[in-house]
Amino acid sequence: MTEEQAPASTSNVDGDDYAWVADEPRNTISKYSLNGGEGIFRTIQRSPATDWKLCIPNTSRRICSKFQWGSFPMYQIAFEQMGYRLPFSDFEVAVFRYLHLTPSQLHPNSLAFIRAFEMTAAYLGFLPTIPLFFHAFHLQRSKPKGDAANKFGWVSLKQSTKLFEIFLESVRGFKDCYFFVKPLNSISWQSVIYRGPAKDATGAPLVGPDGRQILEDYSHFPLSWRKSHYMKPASDFVYSTEELTVEELSNYEQMKAFVDSFPRKYYEDEEGNPVLDGEGFPLTKKAFIDTKRLLACKSEAEMEALFQEMSTVAAKLRKSKAAKEKRQAAMLGASSVAAPSPGGDNIDNARTNTAVVDLDDVAVHGETQPRPAKVSRVDITNTSATGRATPSSPRFVLPPAIGSPDLVRKSPVALSDAEQAIMNDMGPEAL
Repeated sequence: MTEEQAPASTSNVDGDDYAWVADEPRNTISKYSLNGGEGIFRTIQRSPATDWKLCIPNTSRRICSKFQWGSFPMYQIAFEQMGYRLPFSDFEVAVFRYLHLTPSQLHPNSLAFIRAFEMTAAYLGFLPTIPLFFHAFHLQRSKPKGDAANKFGWVSLKQSTKLFEIFLESVRGFKDCYFFVKPLNSISWQSVIYRGPAKDATGAPLVGPDGRQILEDYSHFPLSWRKSHYMKPASDFVYSTEELTVEELSNYEQMKAFVDSFPRKYYEDEEGNPVLDGEGFPLTKKAFIDTKRLLACKSEAEMEALFQEMSTVAAKLRKSKAAKEKRQAAMLGASSVAAPSPGGDNIDNARTNTAVVDLDDVAVHGETQPRPAKVSRVDITNTSATGRATPSSPRFVLPPAIGSPDLVRKSPVALSDAEQAIMNDMGPEAL
């Protein structure tokens, strides 16, 4: 399994061919080159195939080295934690080819996004395309220490609109856990290499003495680190809305709507208890596709079960919201017989200067919006005194409006778009 010692011309990373690579990937030796493969993860292909061989590089090789034609380096984390298996899918190959990057040039979190996007598209029933993917994601290039202008490291993908949780907030220990993979037969070879017309420096096809076109081998995607990717601005790889087809735009909206249907998640402490704010309300956050759980699925059935779990929870939430709205309506009817809260004028003034907040969508733009102001809770047993609920009360009702015409006139009551959609889905029989 250990690689035979290769000539220095192909393995010496100190040569000028690699001067453009950032110091860390250029200087990090694989730990398996030093320990003989102890602890290496060996599952790199779909069972029961035996089309690929896992090989340990010698100590002069690096992740950015050129290996035997048809072979390429991989970080172990892609196979061990992200579920990558050889041969790559057509979509995975298309992404690597479009970026003109070998897989190990992409940061592991970005490799996770590629698989998660493809799996989600499959569940939703549409094919992922390069324009759609690079509309949903744009590029972010690492800035290595030192001569950053002339050296390049890993490339990352960043979401235009957040749909997926990042695989790991901090990916540790992956940089020295790498090996290279080698095709063993025609099946695996053809998944990496294809035959095409040979061309001269101008791009014209070459013809042999017999008049026949000369053929040569090409790789479906780069097999080693390439500098050409960095010669283009990162923005050149992004597709704008205008460049997408109607179908691609529809598919992207479908994916966003799917994620928007997820119920909000509760913040929890180390013991799994809900974290409460200063007034005793549970702190929540918007939910996204759990990339780590998704990539842990070992079969299509597991993947579908995970997505169905998300959808089922969302459906239950709709019913819960409907019941809650009925309770709130009943509370409002009961509280309307009481006198208005003494603080009514202050409430009126505050609301004229504050935008209406959709409480179910507040975290969609959480990075750019401040936390919404707390809305007063009304205790129907004591609204005439304070207009507020006791601290132990779990109820939430709208502030009393009868007797405060300015409140209704200046701050008309309305449902959010999300709540209105739920009400429409319920139908009149539910009311």
